[in-house]
Amino acid sequence: MAEVREAAKLLTRLVRAQLDETTRGTLNEELIKRLEQRIHGHWYPHAPERGSAHRCVLISSGKVDSVVLGALIAARVVRNEEEARGVMPSELAVWVDPGDVAVRLGNEQVWSVTPTAATQAGDLRPVADVQAFPNFMASATTMSATAPSFCPSTLMAHRHGGQTTPTAPFIMAR
Repeated sequence: MAEVREAAKLLTRLVRAQLDETTRGTLNEELIKRLEQRIHGHWYPHAPERGSAHRCVLISSGKVDSVVLGALIAARVVRNEEEARGVMPSELAVWVDPGDVAVRLGNEQVWSVTPTAATQAGDLRPVADVQAFPNFMASATTMSATAPSFCPSTLMAHRHGGQTTPTAPFIMAR
């Protein structure tokens, strides 16, 4: 699935540790495997918003998502959750939806990577009309959030006649 591959690639890029190519490849494969397991039975191409909360990868309030933690440990990047918190952004949400992968770091703008556009341009595009930050990947290493975590998002973009419009957030309890 293209969306799973893009989400895994994005999560791998967000790791703040020096990884050799073999370890990076192993981490990416482990993320793909775990993401595919998570979304199994929760993938609805004709209703992309359905199941979005289940497909969300969330790092928040000191908790590292089991998909990310399991992949980091399996790839021998870290040994435990404490170490994982040191190599991942402190606040992160990644939504893996049919036709779209969206990411939010801290309180910042939600960015979307569509599998075809990402493959061609290697670029991120804003989803919601909120204040943008200029350097997305550099910000990934320094951001922290003070607001509630959103999953599925303001963030979850719906397609209406080819246009992307944000929806109201679903705020997860902390």
